[in-house]
Amino acid sequence: MFTRDGFAYTLRVTWRRGRLHALAWFAITGAVGAAVALAMVAAFPTEASRAALVAVVKASSAQRFLLGNLAGPSIADAVVWRSETFVLVLATLGTLFVGTRSTRGGEADGSLELFAATPLTRPALAVATLVLQAFGALVLAVALAAGFLAAGAGAGPTAAAAARVVMICAWAACLGTLLAQGLRSARLIKQVGVYALVALVVWRGVVNTLDWPAWLSPLHWVTGLGSPAGAGWPGLAAYAATGASALTAGLVLSVRRDFDGGIGSETRGRAHGSRLLRGPIGLALRAQRSLLVAWCVVPLAMGLVIGSVGTSVDNLIHLDLRGAGGGIASLLIYLAPEIVTAGALLAFAHARADLTAGHAELLLAGPISRTRWFASHLVNAGLITVGALLALGLGVGVTTVAGGGSGSLGAWAVAGLVRAPATLLIVALAALAFAFSPRSAGPVGFGLLIAVFLGETLVDLTALPEPARNASPFEWMPLIVPGTPATANTAGTLACLALALACAGSALWIERRRDVLVA
Repeated sequence: MFTRDGFAYTLRVTWRRGRLHALAWFAITGAVGAAVALAMVAAFPTEASRAALVAVVKASSAQRFLLGNLAGPSIADAVVWRSETFVLVLATLGTLFVGTRSTRGGEADGSLELFAATPLTRPALAVATLVLQAFGALVLAVALAAGFLAAGAGAGPTAAAAARVVMICAWAACLGTLLAQGLRSARLIKQVGVYALVALVVWRGVVNTLDWPAWLSPLHWVTGLGSPAGAGWPGLAAYAATGASALTAGLVLSVRRDFDGGIGSETRGRAHGSRLLRGPIGLALRAQRSLLVAWCVVPLAMGLVIGSVGTSVDNLIHLDLRGAGGGIASLLIYLAPEIVTAGALLAFAHARADLTAGHAELLLAGPISRTRWFASHLVNAGLITVGALLALGLGVGVTTVAGGGSGSLGAWAVAGLVRAPATLLIVALAALAFAFSPRSAGPVGFGLLIAVFLGETLVDLTALPEPARNASPFEWMPLIVPGTPATANTAGTLACLALALACAGSALWIERRRDVLVA
């Protein structure tokens, strides 16, 4: 039964469990958006400078692909253009993660069985999760609006931008409710959600670059209010219809599905396991095989597509971002490590999942040492990093060489692989944080990734001096894409590898000496 007292209790428990994650994620996202807005005004203080920026953006397909079209030279247009894409992506991810943790996370660790044993219903938990997500979206909107007003964007454009942020969070929450009730595994929900978001962002970039109608991109549906680049009121109607349909379907599924059931449910396996499962590395690979395969297959497919159309696209438009070269393949190789880092951190996060679910206790009760168990998750994250970047380079190389392009298959593979040490360094720092406190690994890893991206953005806006870009480990990596001038940086690569090994070694030593496993 869905009683008022029962829902109030569910809401209090959901708030208690998720308030820190929601507040931290959304507040930091809003602060980052506000900082980018203020830096944008500092970089382009006059209308003449912003008019020149409009001309630059119209001539730069790379800028339109990543950030969208700049509508005009006003302060409001400039700050919204520069910060909105970044904020919307982080807001969508935060909504997905908070919702998954509050619903399927409880079923995975067994805590939700306490709710299921009472008259409370799963729809009550789903609605309570929506309330928590709504609060986070409001915190984000207030922080972002404060930054926009401080930058001089004006009350009207600021209110429209804040409303768009709240609407996309609501849209993501509705779609996330359907995913959380339809898919069984919390990890599978996050993977599907992240892949869908990446596909939507890439598709929006294609629509912006080729000047196609805005309604073709679902992300333009939810940016239609007060935005010249949006799809207008028909887009808002489509957004409302899809969101309401997904929410209704999710609530219906929450009533009809079995406890801990859904697509992707575990099936009965063989009576005897493979010999590879006797060690911690083989067991970790078996548990995360879908993540490893996905992070190799998707970059390979993307590389094949980019390599096949790269020459045609380069003849039509000129893509160049931060000196990455003049081609779409070079731009992809340049940006790939920052995306792959997220996948590697998600893979390493499975170590804490082992602790909370009690799997680590079963493994460590046998002859497996804590050091070997911890190292297995580091190896997993490293394999995803190397496999994704290598697959991307091979995919681009196969179709580029087959089409008569520059370079060889080996050269393209190396071009992707040499960008890996920066990702390995961030994973090693997250592992070092895990050794001190397992729950801090995720915030440290993703916090570093966001800080690096924000620092690079502020340097692009001249809010920070150009030498500050060298603080990013991704800038230490060489870029040796065939057909473009090589930017070799052997010292930076070696420094990244040395730091990564030192951090990983320190983490292993600390983990071995720690007495009690605290999740």
